[in-house]
Amino acid sequence: MKKQHKRYKERHSTSKMPPHSTRLLKSKAYVAFLNRLATYKRDLDLLDILSRTKNVLSGVDTRKYTSFSAISLAEKDVCIYINHFKSTVHEGILKNVYELMMLYFRNIIESVLKHGVDPVRVLGESSEKLELSTIIKAGSWESLLNELSKIVLKRLEGLKDTTKLTETLAKRLSISVDAHCLDSAKPYFAIRHLLVHNNGLPDEDFKKKNSNFIVKGEIEIKYKGVKNAIDAIGKYVQAFDRALITNNVIAKEDCQG
Repeated sequence: MKKQHKRYKERHSTSKMPPHSTRLLKSKAYVAFLNRLATYKRDLDLLDILSRTKNVLSGVDTRKYTSFSAISLAEKDVCIYINHFKSTVHEGILKNVYELMMLYFRNIIESVLKHGVDPVRVLGESSEKLELSTIIKAGSWESLLNELSKIVLKRLEGLKDTTKLTETLAKRLSISVDAHCLDSAKPYFAIRHLLVHNNGLPDEDFKKKNSNFIVKGEIEIKYKGVKNAIDAIGKYVQAFDRALITNNVIAKEDCQG
């Protein structure tokens, strides 16, 4: 396997780029992230537009949409249903943006492994070994690197702290990411964690650090909050990607202008 990695490294070693040529470059992983992020922005806007439509349930066919057949369609009640729907979608978008960031990290990990970065450095200290069956099933070096990237990310997620995850990955890749961008994204990492693991209820640590997100004892997630989350996480990933490009961690063939 070492010989195979050496040959692969020689073929795909990271091409050094002069500083002036990196200004407009983005990793292909980041471009994919941006494209998907744009769809979540549209989803958020579309939901807000539709929720402002008057008489949205007027004339609804209750024989087809049976969940509305036994409830009131009075305007005040419809407002309650719409607000619940918005809350559900807002939470879903926030969770999806987080998962999109994780996919970006996995793609970056695979890219740097593919192009010659020391796998021991990226994997971190661990006694974990790959099962022989996993290596055989992979079938190719590229597929094996894909499996390794999943293992690395899963191990990082085991830290159970997104801030530590991002900082640890940046350290392993020998890059420094704008601290302000990370600080701006931290509250949304915490909100996503509470949505998944605590039914969206704020714990004492969150109350101390992010009291401005709490209304009547609960975390408030509305249009503006989700938009801010998309922007903050998007800017952090942008800063992460910029650091990778500036430090020549990503091979030229995995970048585009």
